[in-house]
Amino acid sequence: MQSERFVTRLASARIGTTFNFYRAGPGASLRRARLREYLEARSDVRVLLVGEAAGYRGARISGLPFTSERQLTGRGPAEATATVVQRTLEELRLDVICWNVVPTHPGTTASNRRPTRAEIRASRPFLEELARGRQVLAVGRLAQEATGAPYIRHPAHGGAAEFRAGLLQFCAGGRPNVRLFDGMKTYNAKPGEIVRHWYVVDAEGQTLGRLATRIADTLRGKGKPAYTPHVDTGDFVVVVNAEKIQVTGNKLDQKRYYRHSGYPGGLRSRTLREQLERRPEEVLRTAVKGMLPKNRLASRQITKLKIYAGPEHPHSPQAPKPLKWEDS
Repeated sequence: MQSERFVTRLASARIGTTFNFYRAGPGASLRRARLREYLEARSDVRVLLVGEAAGYRGARISGLPFTSERQLTGRGPAEATATVVQRTLEELRLDVICWNVVPTHPGTTASNRRPTRAEIRASRPFLEELARGRQVLAVGRLAQEATGAPYIRHPAHGGAAEFRAGLLQFCAGGRPNVRLFDGMKTYNAKPGEIVRHWYVVDAEGQTLGRLATRIADTLRGKGKPAYTPHVDTGDFVVVVNAEKIQVTGNKLDQKRYYRHSGYPGGLRSRTLREQLERRPEEVLRTAVKGMLPKNRLASRQITKLKIYAGPEHPHSPQAPKPLKWEDS
């Protein structure tokens, strides 16, 4: 695992509505550097201790799971869980990598909350990468449910003694033969759990087919870890400068759009060039619609596409972010 690449990916990740303290907030660069050094120093460690989520007094400030700022610098807030975990690991001389099912913070600056299923699902790629080739121990029921790994009692709420006993059993050779994620059921997104984002695309100079493919995938949510085929998990897409879209070859004059009035002899057609002059928005909308499934779900997904012929759009209050993708 390349620590630099891993930390960069984590800092750019958007995991539900959690607070990504590796990207935002005072000291974000310091937290990234700490995590990078932490992972590099433990690259040969073969045990991964997985908790539930970052805490507002622990990793949100220090940048390291199960570690408080006071343990690192002697200043700042302490966290009871971090104190118990680090003291027990030091006492047992057990070398582990500490991590959380959700590495970012679900909650506020003064409180924690239980992460949602969608947030757990979105965090899974980071956990899988760290777990590769390592023995995983789950601290708490949520971590055990998310990973299927051997369970150890969480030290919070009077569980310090049982946490220590669980680690002692592991050190003594009590290693249940449970493979990572074997106990996890197939995840299906639910409508109330979907977090939707807004994206904006400048169609000027873009190729019609490639742009339509990327937009269709975004409307369906295919780039999300929580993607479920029968649920609309997609985002909103705003397209500007649709009149300046491009095509290859002679499609401007060869490609035709047909319609029929329903009466005998009522077949009418236009070339792509004529359609771009008269209704440029429909050129892209038709291309995107053709790349969606032919069902009622697609009818709802296409309503999240907002196309405008010129450079202006009325969706500034939604603060859409630029839609990026790699050219193929």
